[in-house]
Amino acid sequence: METKKLYSLFGLPLIAFNMSVMAVEDVKVYPGALCQSETNTQSIVRNTRGVMFNTGTDPQTWICPIVRDRPGSIEDATIVVRDNNGDPNADVSCTLSSRMPTGQPVDFEAQGSTGTGIVALKYGAGDPNIDSFFGDGHYYFRCTIPGTFEGRGSGVVSYRVKENANED
Repeated sequence: METKKLYSLFGLPLIAFNMSVMAVEDVKVYPGALCQSETNTQSIVRNTRGVMFNTGTDPQTWICPIVRDRPGSIEDATIVVRDNNGDPNADVSCTLSSRMPTGQPVDFEAQGSTGTGIVALKYGAGDPNIDSFFGDGHYYFRCTIPGTFEGRGSGVVSYRVKENANED
């Protein structure tokens, strides 16, 4: 009799927990400090909050890698950028790219900031065209970050990717 009560007490919550985990989507959030400049001669700084800034006067191009768990399962992505350049022709722009295992492009989507401030650039929203194709394709953001303006640097704060954990 006591054993049945223990199963009821512990078994049901474990089953409920297991079912809720299976329905959860896989979301990964990365600090902007994970981004890499395309050349090792660019002037950058990574602060203690994980933000990466362009501290040079010229625009820079950065690659922000995305680790994915499942091929062809990306649902959407967001990159949060800080645009501190007051020149309206010098905004932060980022492109989410998907590639085949051989490096050939599959698809891309470009977004950009307007004005100054912290901006969340959103990509995909369930669009299957940004998928990295079957197999071992990959994703990444490629961002152009303007140079400093009156001593203030622009950069990448963080980025996130949501994959559908239930897709095969």
